[in-house]
Amino acid sequence: MNAHINLDLAIAAARTNPGKAIHALRRDFLLINDILARVVLAVQDSIGALSPLMSLLDQVGARTDERILDFSVRQSREEAWYNAVLLAGQNEEEREATIERLDIRAAVLARLTARPSGLVRPALHLIRSTESDDVPAVITHLDNAIR
Repeated sequence: MNAHINLDLAIAAARTNPGKAIHALRRDFLLINDILARVVLAVQDSIGALSPLMSLLDQVGARTDERILDFSVRQSREEAWYNAVLLAGQNEEEREATIERLDIRAAVLARLTARPSGLVRPALHLIRSTESDDVPAVITHLDNAIR
């Protein structure tokens, strides 16, 4: 999802509605934020069923994590919108340079997310140690949860 929001979303929006036409997408773009916020709870409940410690942390944290995630997604998508408007107004050469910069940034963010440092790393290892490693069963569970 990070790569989509931090790179693909802006490119797709700019290509769909280039130039000033990009502004016609703004309302739908914002509506997706609300949809994502509603889906988070269902996905989180499903993950909690597969990850006992994540479920416990969610209960202890009440709705703090949802508020943080919602803020993060909204901020990331707002940046994606800014980049979409920027790309929509650029010529091909400028667009290629901007996409290259966005791609590098998305890769850096992905590495930071995939390999966190500090206290987060041992905490994630502990959480992972309690989770099922039966990949087909996990995929089936998650697939059924979002239907």
